[in-house]
Amino acid sequence: MDAGVNFPLLCTLMALGEEIVPVTSYRLGHRCRWLLPGDLLHFIHNPNRRRLEPSFFRFRAPHQTYDIIDARDPLPTLGTILALLPYFRSDDFAHVRGRRAGL
Repeated sequence: MDAGVNFPLLCTLMALGEEIVPVTSYRLGHRCRWLLPGDLLHFIHNPNRRRLEPSFFRFRAPHQTYDIIDARDPLPTLGTILALLPYFRSDDFAHVRGRRAGL
């Protein structure tokens, strides 16, 4: 939506069988990060994590927004963190905990 296309609305209209007006303009060059958990998990699992382009650590960039993280609406961020806590304690994540402990 930050690039100018309301995909949730378009999908809802399509599911309801409503008429959809074609979207012919949107902002080019806009980047939206999915930091939690997408970018974070990609960074953890990617063996080339130090050479990612753009860098994982480039948190502020022109024309960049975040999918979930928004200071004006912190509840989605809190909900995402709370939903991820069981995963970080699960066996699926054990190999990452072991690697960080030097095993």
